[in-house]
Amino acid sequence: MSESRQRYLLNLLSELNDEEVLWLRFFFNPVIDGDHEFRNKHEKVFEPARAYIGAPESEIEKASIQESYKEHLERLGLVESKIKFDRKTGVPEFDKFSGKPRTSYTDITHLGRMLLREIGMIEAEPANKQNQADA
Repeated sequence: MSESRQRYLLNLLSELNDEEVLWLRFFFNPVIDGDHEFRNKHEKVFEPARAYIGAPESEIEKASIQESYKEHLERLGLVESKIKFDRKTGVPEFDKFSGKPRTSYTDITHLGRMLLREIGMIEAEPANKQNQADA
């Protein structure tokens, strides 16, 4: 990897806190049956918080922080949310509470995977797989 690429990735890393890095790694394998060891080790971070009318202030704060982490990762281009569409109308669905488009899932981007490889949180892809992706 070139020095300028490495510097760019490390600058991105400097914009993240520890929990955001863990969330980025979470989105590398976001399925329910994903990486059990990693999820169990960091279960307090990934425990979903829900903001709802009448929720305790601590739960609303936790939900706000979690949402902020995900939005920050998306603004940096490290993850990408897939908007959920109504199957009948083809129109995006919106969350009634926040007014934002609902998402069906969040996926890590190639840039996000590059960052995780750079910091050793995932293994490098085999050379032949990388060559196929470059073709």
